[in-house]
Amino acid sequence: MKALLVADSPGHILERIARTFVDYGRGAEHRFVCSEIVSPYLVRRAGESDGMLHWLDPLAFAAYPSAARAPQVVMIHHLTEPEIEPMKRRLRHADLLTTSSRRWLRRLTGMTGMPVHLIPYTIDPDVFRPVENVSAKRIEHGIGSSDFVVGYSGKAAADAFGRKGLDILTAVLEGCAQRWHDDLVVVLVGSGWNDLSRTIESWGVRVVRQQLATTEETAEVYPLMDVLISTSREEGGPCTIIEAMGCGVPIITTDVGHVPELIVDGENGFVCAWPDPASEFISRIALLRRDRELRARLAVNGRRTVIRERDARIVIPRIDFAAIYAEAQRRYAMRPGREIATRSVALSGVG
Repeated sequence: MKALLVADSPGHILERIARTFVDYGRGAEHRFVCSEIVSPYLVRRAGESDGMLHWLDPLAFAAYPSAARAPQVVMIHHLTEPEIEPMKRRLRHADLLTTSSRRWLRRLTGMTGMPVHLIPYTIDPDVFRPVENVSAKRIEHGIGSSDFVVGYSGKAAADAFGRKGLDILTAVLEGCAQRWHDDLVVVLVGSGWNDLSRTIESWGVRVVRQQLATTEETAEVYPLMDVLISTSREEGGPCTIIEAMGCGVPIITTDVGHVPELIVDGENGFVCAWPDPASEFISRIALLRRDRELRARLAVNGRRTVIRERDARIVIPRIDFAAIYAEAQRRYAMRPGREIATRSVALSGVG
């Protein structure tokens, strides 16, 4: 059985997920394309040739949901409230859903009534690993031995409808700056951080920015951090926390996505509760600042969790892709012939 995986941007997280399916998936022969560089028409024609489309990029699916004459599996990572109804209307053209967390499996099952299969986010712990000489790595970036580094990884443009909680992130960093600006350094990984960088620097805090070509390159940046924070209101993961944990970096996160599956508060990370997570972030950062042994314990336990539960080489081979795609084929075969006959019309002239 063949399936075409559709990621979004070359080098980014969805492409990395696609590569794990190609490398370790069993029961199906996978290949992938990136919707950012391949036209919608060619994506769908390639999927028809393979006999199955698995959209890891749900936005690419949503642009022309009824255009492919082949079974369609769509991975829904997360949805904000304004996105739910528009996506539900498009998902009637999907044959089956996948998702990355048990939380979203339950939500999608309830809101769509469709079959949903769990495919957890994973990493390669041999790539995302601690570095031997953290001090030398920090010196390369002008970070002193006594500095305390708070890190954040993501794209500013991903904050549609406040999903990434950048208002929370700003409040947390401002609170930290007011307390510890003399030795505080902020590392921002990703694109679109010009405005936030200027704001942080106006508080007297140094910012180190890293915009990288691939997600794997972040493995070289996480070890700069004393803590990674994730302030999202909605996530399928986030992937960034398992990447940081793999690198031996303590994490503080909101309770989103797969967090309850992985994090035991105070044991292998910290989880901040609503409705006022910002104050909790600051108090947990204060705790980490004064307790090196706690930082070390969270780092060791976090990496142990990732190795045990999110190693792509172990988790992905357990996924029964053959069963997932066979179910999608059965559901596709039940569609009315007149519906299939009209497919691809929406893409005429798109090339």
